[in-house]
Amino acid sequence: MVPPDSLILLAGFVLAHAAWSVSDLPKSELLVPLAIVEKHGQRQLLRFEAPPQEQTIAEGKTTLANRQAELDAWAFGREGLMPEGTGKVDVLTVDAWVKGMARPITFVQRFRPYSSGAFRITGDGWSSSRARCWREPRRLMW
Repeated sequence: MVPPDSLILLAGFVLAHAAWSVSDLPKSELLVPLAIVEKHGQRQLLRFEAPPQEQTIAEGKTTLANRQAELDAWAFGREGLMPEGTGKVDVLTVDAWVKGMARPITFVQRFRPYSSGAFRITGDGWSSSRARCWREPRRLMW
């Protein structure tokens, strides 16, 4: 299933919110994972806070899986690291789902944290599902 434009926009909205949230975070702080859920045309922002970060992300994913039957769509954003070359890069990741999809699609965007001297979105964003991965820079510009 090709994700509908409404889901791409919801994922972009969550990515933009996540980017804004991390744009001035000190080195010791991470993005508080967040989700925006849609039900009957209404949106609700959910934040997930519980150390450690891995537990918080797992809690967010569990909450969305448990509520999925009652929702029309959701997008879940978090901060992480992605292997690249011999090191790791900072990324913002957004999983997004809408009724009719068997599984969420994932959007990933590299960034340079504020603590490195200046916050920057870097490179093209990309998206993937378990079945395939593709790059659509014009569609994924947020």
